[in-house]
Amino acid sequence: MKNIVLLVWFALLVTNGLNLKAQNTAVYASPHPDDWQLFYNPNISSSILNDKDTVIILHTTAGDAGAAMGRNNYALAREEGSLRGMRFIVNSSRTSEFESPSVENITVNNHSIRIVRYKNAIAVFLRLPDGGGGGGYESTGHQSLQRFYRGEISTITAVDNSTTYSSLDDLKTTIQQLIVRYSQKAKKVGINVPDTDTSINPGDHRDHRHTSLIMQELASGIANAEVRLYQMYVTRNRAANLSGNDYYINAGTWAATTSGLGDMFHSTTWDNTHNSWVDKQYFRMKSSTNTSKAAAVEPVLNLEKTKLLANEVLNVAIEELTDKLELTIFTIDGAIFYSKEIDAQKGTVEVEIPLNDLKPGNYSLIARYNKHYFTYPFTITQ
Repeated sequence: MKNIVLLVWFALLVTNGLNLKAQNTAVYASPHPDDWQLFYNPNISSSILNDKDTVIILHTTAGDAGAAMGRNNYALAREEGSLRGMRFIVNSSRTSEFESPSVENITVNNHSIRIVRYKNAIAVFLRLPDGGGGGGYESTGHQSLQRFYRGEISTITAVDNSTTYSSLDDLKTTIQQLIVRYSQKAKKVGINVPDTDTSINPGDHRDHRHTSLIMQELASGIANAEVRLYQMYVTRNRAANLSGNDYYINAGTWAATTSGLGDMFHSTTWDNTHNSWVDKQYFRMKSSTNTSKAAAVEPVLNLEKTKLLANEVLNVAIEELTDKLELTIFTIDGAIFYSKEIDAQKGTVEVEIPLNDLKPGNYSLIARYNKHYFTYPFTITQ
């Protein structure tokens, strides 16, 4: 009888989807409901399709453009688009295992949060006000993540009035507790956010930037956290780097997303501007709180000077390369100013980069090497 009870207990664990093997948790912080599809894919698809992992899509703002929960349910239409994209990825390899998503409001750190779970993917909607250009909208009391982060406002309230965060620490603690709740068995917690280095990711939305700053700061309090930083709007100016299945799943995810808007009587974002991002994904590793993890191999690259005048030349010395090296400099407004590929070779390579057309400001020479990005800051003065 005892053996039968133990067997039933074990069977219940399995049928309830509790994975007895070690797993990872991947958190993709999406400032708006359509950001993760355009900028974190296909990485997010790879995470979701590994069904031993838990994937959290954390939507920080409602992306409501000042409408709150009005304007013919615009915020809900954007959420529906996100959920369709998530379900599309899950179902792309598990078409024989359909089930209904579970929808609930959970309480985390005394805050009510909407959760939609579909197999191993969890969509979290904080529904904070869209910040627009940074100052927020009059219709939502000029609340924004930027103003909250800077201390210009002392509280921020979800657009559905479900909860109010009384301080920045209150918001950070809530997000941190939510991540830990779904990461109990995780060996690694991946934190995926927009890149906050403006020389790499210039011209980004203020909601992107401040979502990322908050997430990077709270990541330090999560064991075995690993942070990836993604280029966002600027990738429109970058070369396409996705093809084959990666491109197909991106296009399918984006099509599913835009259908949510159209079916709820809003203009879809299946247009040339948004579609220009579908064949691209650029990211770099920032750090890991697990110090035993081997670091990426960085090229031996030296700038002769890091403070230059606008009419000077940036001289770069690069030692032996065991892999192809790609060098890029962006202008302040996000256009590609300089791009060069150098094949693997022995000996030192000298590169001269005239800076004649760059405005005074802070820049970075971006090096892609061994599938990782490294940055080398320099400043142009008057």
